[in-house]
Amino acid sequence: MSIVKSSKNKDQLLLDGFRYTRAKESQTVGRCCRNICADCVRFDGTIYINVQDHIHAPNAKETIAMEFKLKIVASATTSHYPPRRIIHEALLNIPLPRPNSFDDIYIPDELRVANSGSRFLLSDNENNSDRMIILSSDDDLDRLSNSDYSHTDGTFKARIAPQLFHQLYTIHGVLCGRSLPLVYCIISGKSEEMYDEMFDVVLKHISQRPKSITIDYEKAVLNVIKQKLPMTTHSVRQGPSVYESIKDLQMEQHANLIMAEQLQNGLVKKVKRIKYERLDEQLQQCVSSFDLMTRDLYFKRARALFNF
Repeated sequence: MSIVKSSKNKDQLLLDGFRYTRAKESQTVGRCCRNICADCVRFDGTIYINVQDHIHAPNAKETIAMEFKLKIVASATTSHYPPRRIIHEALLNIPLPRPNSFDDIYIPDELRVANSGSRFLLSDNENNSDRMIILSSDDDLDRLSNSDYSHTDGTFKARIAPQLFHQLYTIHGVLCGRSLPLVYCIISGKSEEMYDEMFDVVLKHISQRPKSITIDYEKAVLNVIKQKLPMTTHSVRQGPSVYESIKDLQMEQHANLIMAEQLQNGLVKKVKRIKYERLDEQLQQCVSSFDLMTRDLYFKRARALFNF
């Protein structure tokens, strides 16, 4: 609902796709702007109440167009911005349609290119059962090609994954020591077949393969990585995922906190030097055998050494 000005500078009410003008000599009643329609609404001080049904369908596009025009006129009269910027900012506030099915999805030309004007839509399989849209610019694909290290991440949260789709999957590269998302994949599922199709598209557009790739532990992704990038090392096989590592570090931090409190309170007993020497020897053995044992066994021995 909004109030706009007509071409004659009179207030008009935009409500539910209909346009009303104020009835003569009334501050609370609005009549439909179409002469053939006798519908009117009444304002009771809190809400607008429909008095009579319309004889025509609502026109949401007309409502959006009027609000768009009003915003342009207001900005043009109150700011010194060039017309192109005024129109661009007004367009940003126009709500995009929300498709109800994959059949309804058509990506317009203005969304197929980046803000710089270069191509952004890398692939759209237009499959109404397993829809997949992949976005990346040529510059970002070049950056990914020149990145020795890469990592991927899938986000399943409803507020991030678009409506109708299952997840937003991103592929990151490393530029000047910083990880940057370079490829965005909007996917309607998480099957191995979909990941296979996704990596097929991306790998066709990059000239070099990464030396190492980090992935969250997901069996379908792991299988595809092993098949598509057999010469690339991946962290799932060599070590835990980032989240598992953080969880382990949380435990380690908690143990350090307890130890610090004990030291501050004088609760740690003094031991002989020979015990420190033995502990140092055990620590060196544990560190030197890091690559020869599983993560769980390593942390088990480390906890035993530090008594936590």
